[in-house]
Amino acid sequence: KKFGDSNDSKAYLKAAGSLIGVLVPYDDIENQTDDNEPLLCSLLYPLLPKIYINDVQKLVLRNILTRSTFLEQCKILLPQDQHPKLYKLILSPLKQIYCAPLDEAISKASFIKECTPVVVYLFSKGMHEKKGGVKCNDNLEESSLLDLFSRLLPPRRRILIFAMLDNLVAARDRENQKAREKAKEGENGIEMFRFTKAKNEDNGPVVL
Repeated sequence: KKFGDSNDSKAYLKAAGSLIGVLVPYDDIENQTDDNEPLLCSLLYPLLPKIYINDVQKLVLRNILTRSTFLEQCKILLPQDQHPKLYKLILSPLKQIYCAPLDEAISKASFIKECTPVVVYLFSKGMHEKKGGVKCNDNLEESSLLDLFSRLLPPRRRILIFAMLDNLVAARDRENQKAREKAKEGENGIEMFRFTKAKNEDNGPVVL
């Protein structure tokens, strides 16, 4: 309040950042299971001057990402030159979730549109598969980068991530099946007898 009254934006956001550093660990986003349980950070926003709400939301998102198992495992499992691209991809849907105006509802279609590039990218890198070295909680449960990304989202939205994954897996399986059938048809279309040596009935010279 003191920094807000004095219009000291830099000091105000610094103080807000310190408060956020306390609230985010309590919210424990990655292990949230109930959409009806409000996050402490979200309860803070209505108390802020409107001019600071979006900046504070961005601080919350940055804090969540910095502490996340997802970002930690990305640094371990993906080459460093892939980090900027993935970070850019995930920011779009996460900003939609954490930095939206307080009175704005996010449509399912809009959410899917924002998340699709992330799911496709992780799928293309094989990061939808569970890895023994990827742990998503203190119980050392095996997970995948896609699992960990979904844990940064509200529980009701996570199911949409795996619906997208199911569609990608099904499409890949169909393409693989088509390729196998095409290869099989190609083999059946070859007249193999033309490539087989044969002998005449009186054991004469071999003829082709």
